[in-house]
Amino acid sequence: MSDDEKGKGPKRSGLLTRVDGFFDIMTRPAYWAKAKMDSMQENHKNVYYHRKYNRVPTIDQCRVGDEICMYEANQQFKRDFLVDKEKMTLLRRRVKQCAINNEFKEEVMLFESCKEIEDLYKNALLAYSIKYGELGAYPTAKSCYMKQKHRMIWERRHGKTITAPER
Repeated sequence: MSDDEKGKGPKRSGLLTRVDGFFDIMTRPAYWAKAKMDSMQENHKNVYYHRKYNRVPTIDQCRVGDEICMYEANQQFKRDFLVDKEKMTLLRRRVKQCAINNEFKEEVMLFESCKEIEDLYKNALLAYSIKYGELGAYPTAKSCYMKQKHRMIWERRHGKTITAPER
């Protein structure tokens, strides 16, 4: 065996060499573009997987008659409402899952093992009901702000009565 034939496979025909050359010409720009795109994406990695909205002024910071500011505040309120609603759903699901996981244990053990999650859920439920309770089917930022204002006036006159459950 000569040095030329070492490490080489069977000799290829001229047609196969031309076909491989054609495919090489066709794929090389695509590989080059992919390498460029990958290097650009590595420099600009996005940390957030969901759309991130900038915070807008709340309804109490809008001027009287500024409809655009009020609309943006209302949209921000709706987004916050949906986020808080989803948080409550997740906490409720955690409490149920803890109860299911500890179902076959004694009753005393069930309350001890899920107490921390249940307390967290109760505190979140209290805060959620204080903020969004009795706002109706279609709450707006203005109605929520008025509810907060009325609650603060009532607490100033009568003292704070709604408290978080004791731990």
